[in-house]
Amino acid sequence: MQRVADVIAAGQQDGSVMRMPPNALARLIIGMSTEVVRWFDAGAGLSIEEMADYVAQVAINGVRADPPLAS
Repeated sequence: MQRVADVIAAGQQDGSVMRMPPNALARLIIGMSTEVVRWFDAGAGLSIEEMADYVAQVAINGVRADPPLAS
């Protein structure tokens, strides 16, 4: 976990990562990533590769649409 927190802290220094305690953000990302195995169902329409890509996108970009989606 410390390696992830260190990468986050470096990103915070250069302004590319949001301000939040690095250890907390690292735990959130790691928790999200590791919990997928509890509920992922390969027969439900997504491949493991697609799910891994979605997890990476959310970890890097969050869930905000850019530009915002029309309502």
